[in-house]
Amino acid sequence: MSSELIIPLDIIEVIIYNLAQIDDPKRTSLWACARTCRHLLHVCRRYIFWAIELSDDDLSLPHKESPSGIQKLLESTPEIATYTRSMHFRISGSTHPNLENFGDLSRILNNFTLIQVLYVKSELEAPAMADWNVIPECLREVIVNLMKVPTLLTVSLSGISNFPVETLAHCINMRSLLIKFVTPANNAISTPSNTRPITLREYGGPMKSGGAMKKLISLKGANGQPVFDFQYVDHCTAYSQDMEDVEAVQWILQRSTRMTYFGLTVLEPSNFSHFSETLFRAPGTLTRIFFRCIASLNSQSPLNGLPGQLDDIRQQPNVLEEVGMNFRHSYPLEPNNEWNELDNTLNGSGWPSLKIVSIHITIASMVGNIIEGWVPQFPGLSANENITLEIFVNDIKIPTSVARE
Repeated sequence: MSSELIIPLDIIEVIIYNLAQIDDPKRTSLWACARTCRHLLHVCRRYIFWAIELSDDDLSLPHKESPSGIQKLLESTPEIATYTRSMHFRISGSTHPNLENFGDLSRILNNFTLIQVLYVKSELEAPAMADWNVIPECLREVIVNLMKVPTLLTVSLSGISNFPVETLAHCINMRSLLIKFVTPANNAISTPSNTRPITLREYGGPMKSGGAMKKLISLKGANGQPVFDFQYVDHCTAYSQDMEDVEAVQWILQRSTRMTYFGLTVLEPSNFSHFSETLFRAPGTLTRIFFRCIASLNSQSPLNGLPGQLDDIRQQPNVLEEVGMNFRHSYPLEPNNEWNELDNTLNGSGWPSLKIVSIHITIASMVGNIIEGWVPQFPGLSANENITLEIFVNDIKIPTSVARE
């Protein structure tokens, strides 16, 4: 049988790309296509092995002669490493008595030289963290070596204690940093002598990682200049629960000159009032802003004082085009003046560029037909022809006519 392709290869690549977007996590369809012929094998591998996820528990090998599937695959087909762009490490936080069993695999993992995305995430339930010092040394070395790969663009750290923040200085081309539930190591290690600062474009955090961020911010290179440059951050997603988090986010807001999107999640006892004054000084490029509030069970302020802070913001020059909000509660709340204040504030003057207001409300105890019986009223926004109002309750879109009544 002829192995010649009837459909042009570039068309096949588009088909496989689209298939990869809808395939299941096990890549069942891609594996089936890969087994049809050698042409599709190479095309499918690009997506099958684009991301590899490893757990330090899965890598614990009881016998050297019985290696894990990933190790067998890489030993027999080392070119697989050239397809991988994203590496996920899931850390269990448990000790590993047979550390020597990681040696061969860690050597193989160092062959991944085209990594663009690196995730290191604890498998423990937050706020518990996995201790960096408990991770086998050879795997720590692998993670640090991957940080040195020049193609690395995104680093995400979550649920790691005693993390040596200085190692992030190895990520010379990093553009996106996501960090939450990370505490810094007390002992300082030497910082690589980079010739130019690492210019970030996206930042997510700190969420109980204010101490780690403060240390990161204060890092200086051999030339005495900051290792990280935050002035070009254009997309910032922040979490705030304590003052260390607040101060780290405020620091970034004050230094960015090109930010277009700012998202803020506030968990009590923190509140939005910590940020309104800082947002006054946000760059004139800020066009989209999103607030998320997770209220405690006994909260007396379901919106966490957000209407007052938005009122302060509109008193200052701004070019905001979209304001989004997400309020999470355990049960339906009684009618509250804060909803009226929110409607009056966003429907008032001071928003010359505002086009979209989206309000997402999540009530954990709500189901089915209860939703239609509890919808805050926004008569002003609903009647404003210049603003598109979107309301969702438990992910169900509510007609604006209901919100107008």
